[in-house]
Amino acid sequence: MDAGTKQELQRAYAYLKSGDRKSASQILVSVLKTHPDSEQGWLMLSLAVDDPQRQIYALQQVLRVNPDNEKARERLSKLGGAAPAAARPITPDKPATPAYQPEAEEDAPFASAGDEDLLTARLFGESAAPSAGALSSEPAAGGFDYAEDEEDDRPFEEEPTTVAPKAKPRRERKAGGGRRLLVPVLLLLGLAVLLGGGYWALSSGLLGAVASAPATELPTPTETEFALPPTWTPTVFMSPTPLPTATLAPPPSPTALGQQVPSAGLQAITTVESQVRAVRGLTATPELGRALVSPGTLEEVLRSETSRDTFARQANDESAVYSTLGLIFPGANLQTYYQNSQVLPFGGLYVPENDAIYLVGLSIDNRQEYYYAHLYTLALLNEEYGLGALGLSPECARGFDLCRALNALVQGDAMLTRAQWATRSLPAAQARELPALDVLPPLLSDLNTALFVEPDLNFPYVEGRAFVEALYAEGGWAAVNAAYANPPASTEHILHPDRYLAGDMPLVVVDPLLGEVLPPGWRLLKQDTLGEWGTQMMLAYNLNLEAGIDREAATIAADGWGGDEFQVYIQDGTRATALKAHWIFDTFEDALEFDAALALSLGGWFPGEPDADLNEICYGSGPIACTVFIDNEVFLFVLPDADLMDAVLDLYAFGG
Repeated sequence: MDAGTKQELQRAYAYLKSGDRKSASQILVSVLKTHPDSEQGWLMLSLAVDDPQRQIYALQQVLRVNPDNEKARERLSKLGGAAPAAARPITPDKPATPAYQPEAEEDAPFASAGDEDLLTARLFGESAAPSAGALSSEPAAGGFDYAEDEEDDRPFEEEPTTVAPKAKPRRERKAGGGRRLLVPVLLLLGLAVLLGGGYWALSSGLLGAVASAPATELPTPTETEFALPPTWTPTVFMSPTPLPTATLAPPPSPTALGQQVPSAGLQAITTVESQVRAVRGLTATPELGRALVSPGTLEEVLRSETSRDTFARQANDESAVYSTLGLIFPGANLQTYYQNSQVLPFGGLYVPENDAIYLVGLSIDNRQEYYYAHLYTLALLNEEYGLGALGLSPECARGFDLCRALNALVQGDAMLTRAQWATRSLPAAQARELPALDVLPPLLSDLNTALFVEPDLNFPYVEGRAFVEALYAEGGWAAVNAAYANPPASTEHILHPDRYLAGDMPLVVVDPLLGEVLPPGWRLLKQDTLGEWGTQMMLAYNLNLEAGIDREAATIAADGWGGDEFQVYIQDGTRATALKAHWIFDTFEDALEFDAALALSLGGWFPGEPDADLNEICYGSGPIACTVFIDNEVFLFVLPDADLMDAVLDLYAFGG
């Protein structure tokens, strides 16, 4: 058993002993996702859950791994459950998972000679055998609630196909100056103000492998090297219709850290702060409220904070936007995704509005110091540059694409600072173990997650760190500092730091509103910019697996992005939606490559034969998707029927 897994089991046991079964169960679920043959994990989970059916299922898994565990068999019998008929590990070709051995202590968990009922009473103050009542003797269907109805999120694999439209004459870009907007339409209307959600609560992250090389010799970042779990990703989630401000009581201020840990622990935190300031070269000393909390308490704080946000108050509309883009199924709930975007699992939360840090843990050790270095860096950056001045706090109102870019700058900065701090300040052996903490799942369990969620939540940490490292390589921390005065303007800048350094700015695309031709009853949900990253997601993570293309192909197709605008409308009575997206690429070849990838995706996304009277390349019999490819521009329209499609194509001067 690796050291990280053993440490997680020890933490779960500590929470069990303290009576915090909710936090224990969250840790155990995370362990069992990656170690389904952990006998001790399942046994502890049977003690951490309240539902007898869940207890039965956990005990059956214990016996599946080890049919000779008499204590589990005895408890299962008391609960009225039956042992599995063929008890064998999920991975029979591998050696059995070694038994978890806690640190030597008088009440080590689940010792074979101990009285397990007595242990349960010691942990929870109750009997180990709740009344079975009329429980079924068969395993609970699907196991626990959090595993039920799980979608198969494996990527669809098929032989790549090239679909290319007929080439059209290329229109060259003018030399010098910025890009020129080429829009073959009637009139250009004013761009609607882009308002957005995405509460700016920042997390420390269980992110970022610690560099083993000196800080001045940064390795070239790769996706494998920095394959990091989720934390906060900014989003732009606001309808053009103003909403009343929610009246909610603010969460309690964090308890001073010194009231919860010995003086040695407080001294360790103070030392981390001094070391981080030295690494980052900033001298500010923000006055912070700090609290040690359990994962369960952090979840309560998170739900309280995000309940005020635009996203929470417009969850149905946001679901409609994402489903129209093909990223989720209609009606799917995005609340868990949004809440996980605000915080990292077991890491902590920084709330800049009241300079509050919530640090998850029972005490201060190297693990908590590792997290705190990231959180404290965020506080330093807020003190030095003002996250509100960047438009990131309290709610990002800079647009879907720009919010992601700005957050990638800030979180990438914190990632690099933490890595340099760990390399300089921790013993080498401890620093080598820390990357094992970077693969934990989100704080809130959401097994029915969409394909886009994990890469989107990782974006500010993976791509953000790579972006900041590129700036650091160019001119050290001075170059990174300069980026706060001249921040990245798009996710294209984050994905291609050389284009940021070259001053290659995105186009602002302005198109007529679909509402001009839609009948009464339709309203605008979103008018915004996908950016290069959003364009990649739409191609690579479509939930209709027939429509998705592989990540590498989507990355290539979106490269060369120059600017875009999309509009989503909804008909409230039917919940039908309409989409217009307009991309402008750097060259004709870039647009051609994207159009071919989009055609491949749409062919699987919209089945059926389109209306023969439609003059453009169209897909599906209802809803219908049509594309228009002109020079270095690509348009996509999605409408419920052919009549509306005709009207929209006429609006954009593409009709017959």
